Amino acid sequence: MPELLDRSVHLCLDVKDPNAADSVVALAKYFDVTSTLWLAHSETATVAAWRKLDDAIHLLNSTRLTRITEGLERRAADLAEAKIDGINLQISDWSGGLCTLFHRFGVECFAWDAQQEREIDRLLGFGADAVFSDHVDRLVAVAQKQ
Repeated sequence: MPELLDRSVHLCLDVKDPNAADSVVALAKYFDVTSTLWLAHSETATVAAWRKLDDAIHLLNSTRLTRITEGLERRAADLAEAKIDGINLQISDWSGGLCTLFHRFGVECFAWDAQQEREIDRLLGFGADAVFSDHVDRLVAVAQKQ
């Protein structure tokens, strides 16, 4: 079965039960796909603790601007220090300046809930590194125009 896997495809899982991360990473190791696995959670301490599971996995803090009480630059610095690879915000939270801020700290910018082509195009124009949508055809259509 592992020979059927396309190891260039990234998979991002929003891990609701933090205790499941161990099993997810063990399965990824078995199939040799840890370098394309992204694990997301809303609590930065939870995500940071997953770093010990494998250095190759990618970690993502999935949150909203209203939940970042310490300030955006502080969050970006904390994520970088904890070796958390990215931040995932709802599309209405993103701006070009915010992408620039997080990129300055080496933190990738993910956006969720982009359902329209114009939204996807706007996010990519800001410099978003990944966009989540329910409409793969719209993602592909915008990507082909880039």
